[in-house]
Amino acid sequence: MGIPTDCPQREKNGWAGDAQLACETGLTHFQSAAAYTRWMKEFKSAQIPDGGLYGVIPDANWGADVGPPWESAYLLISWFVYQHFGDVGILTNNYAGMKAYVDYLTSMASGNIVSFGLGDWVPAKTTTSSGVTGTTHYYEDALIAARTAAFLGLIPESLQYSNLATHIKISFNKKFYDPKTKQYAGETLTAQSCALYEGLVEDNQVSGVADALAVRVQQGGNTVDTGIIGSKYLLRVLCDNGHSDRAWAGSRTFQPALGSVWGTLGQLTFPAILAVSFWRKREAVSFAASVLWFFENWLNLGRYMADARAQLLPLVSRGCHDWAEIFGRWGVLSRDNQIATIARATGWLGMIAPCLWIIWRWSVDRKNPPPADQAGLSQTEARQYGNCKSRSFPTSDPGVN
Repeated sequence: MGIPTDCPQREKNGWAGDAQLACETGLTHFQSAAAYTRWMKEFKSAQIPDGGLYGVIPDANWGADVGPPWESAYLLISWFVYQHFGDVGILTNNYAGMKAYVDYLTSMASGNIVSFGLGDWVPAKTTTSSGVTGTTHYYEDALIAARTAAFLGLIPESLQYSNLATHIKISFNKKFYDPKTKQYAGETLTAQSCALYEGLVEDNQVSGVADALAVRVQQGGNTVDTGIIGSKYLLRVLCDNGHSDRAWAGSRTFQPALGSVWGTLGQLTFPAILAVSFWRKREAVSFAASVLWFFENWLNLGRYMADARAQLLPLVSRGCHDWAEIFGRWGVLSRDNQIATIARATGWLGMIAPCLWIIWRWSVDRKNPPPADQAGLSQTEARQYGNCKSRSFPTSDPGVN
């Protein structure tokens, strides 16, 4: 690999922001530490004398002043490589340049707030202040500089940048956080996500901020209203803070109802797949057991359908009740108990059917044992598998028929 690029068909430039957002995926799936390590050398040689960096590396004489989310790739990618592979060298070899960049951001800050550059590039609808995205990355850069200085035994410098990070966090919350609403800077999804993901939310406020974020996602119709930066952070912080239901709903690409029935789909789809698989393999007992499991889940669904208004039963994750939302959308919430009764009846009938079918198959096999020489099987084996011609199971083996 040469350099990571923003796209293979148009600019083909080494946009640093795109690269740092995708870096952890590359390290996890493609073992690309060597390529990133080599690329960091180009950051080092391209650094501006005042410590600033270009957003495109190697630079094409443009891409300056695009802001910390892009320029911070120098520190972030080095840190990601260390986290994934334990390579302290990539940090210590680039420490001088990292330190210079943090000092550059300090010179650009006003009251510890950095607010220049592209920000959350190309948001779906809502624009987030560049002060949020710039300052959250400034904070993370200061922490990386502090940790790297500690690796090098430079304790005074480590304390210097650690203290800087503390002051950035205080200033950020003072300027952007509303403790009454638990929201950050314009109540955008990116602002909430950045603050949570990059650790600027005070520990005793994390739960409230995450809950407020989940509510915002739901109020927005479960859509991902972010730009390139927020798109990485949003789903992760929802899942990390007990709102995986909102993350799933927000990431769906099908009709709006699908996000609400993800639990139901899981309960029904898995045993259905097994049933089809066992049917195709002509494994009668396993097929019947899978069908039994499928309809048993209808009993569980009935319990939660009946709970749509009361909402007393525990949920897998915090957030809305699946069936309360579904029935509310369909306008049948007041009939939750009647619908639940139908679901439970379906479950019981469905559970009885495979049991009766197995008994019937057993009686047929006893009355009509297959020939001992069927497909070269012994009498015992033939009795076990049965005469395939009398079964409804398909087979692709010409030797059996």
